[in-house]
Amino acid sequence: MARPILRFSLRGPFARGPLAAAGAGSRLWLQLLGAAAIAATAIGGVAVADTALAGAREDRVVAVIGEQTLTVGGVERMLKLVPAFRLRALGPTPLAIRRAVVEELIDLELLVQGALKERLDQREDVQTRVRAVLVQSLENRLRAEALASVLVTDEAVKAYYAQHADRYRAELRLKLWQIAVDKREDAEKLLDTIKNDKAFAKDPILGWETLAANHSTDKSTAMKFGNLGFVRPDGTTKDKQLKVSPALYQAAAKVADGEVVPAPIEDGGRWLLVQRRGSVETPERPLESEAASIRAMLSKQAVGTKLDATLAALRKQHVTELYEIRIDDVDIDTQGNLAPQRRPGTFPPPKRAERPGPPLGDPHEHR
Repeated sequence: MARPILRFSLRGPFARGPLAAAGAGSRLWLQLLGAAAIAATAIGGVAVADTALAGAREDRVVAVIGEQTLTVGGVERMLKLVPAFRLRALGPTPLAIRRAVVEELIDLELLVQGALKERLDQREDVQTRVRAVLVQSLENRLRAEALASVLVTDEAVKAYYAQHADRYRAELRLKLWQIAVDKREDAEKLLDTIKNDKAFAKDPILGWETLAANHSTDKSTAMKFGNLGFVRPDGTTKDKQLKVSPALYQAAAKVADGEVVPAPIEDGGRWLLVQRRGSVETPERPLESEAASIRAMLSKQAVGTKLDATLAALRKQHVTELYEIRIDDVDIDTQGNLAPQRRPGTFPPPKRAERPGPPLGDPHEHR
């Protein structure tokens, strides 16, 4: 019967080989054995050492695999990270589990050493993944250190709650749909259709969607037939990129669910027809119920500040040269596609003059 295979997900600083990533010498895999070490044997060229050769119990060598060593103490530390149900699947007794774990570690390290022998660690794609693990490991360590040093007081939580009291009050949110046109007379014609057309009266939802798809100049919402979702009194919505004028909310608040605002609303040079299809009132959220989330949010902000400071220090220390003019030599379009390489001696095509666009405004303001 084949022995079950225990697959360990390695998380931590990268070192040369699995046994070297535990952070204490060459002992990542060392953290997986139980209290006893297996007897001295030889497994396919892998020397399994007599534990009596080592001094302290935790430093006793269990196995030597090439230049890597497997010890009792490191394995015990790693063993605490392995779920109990995985250990139980390895054998009926503690001794069987320990032997299975050691065999698994030996097999995994042999595969790593085989990969190193074939110089797979020198492949560009492998080095890219290694660098990604290094980045993630550094971020995790800095985040843990920052969280340990950050203390968000009760006073800070109360102050934040008071400063953002509007966010936690009871609030009526309106489900709004819109049709945007450029001219008031166009808005008046559509409004007349809504009021007097028999087909529209028979199926107002389909009628509205047809008008929005055919006439709305706001293509970002026309694809959704003008659906803005639930709008708050300040014009914000669930979509952080979508914000409308508070005037839409104020006008829709004067009609009942299912009704259309009786007059077009001017907004940023365009005219809007607004339909209210529903509403929901959110309850007031007291400080007691929001304190935990506020504390977590403030902690996250503090951690972000510390990470930014660390990154700024590393940039100042290690980025010695930056040729910004050469960034233009990278050919890539807005869709992420690399441009084809030009033949030597050819010149790039002239860039077209950009058409003057509309004046810049609030990027979150919906037009």
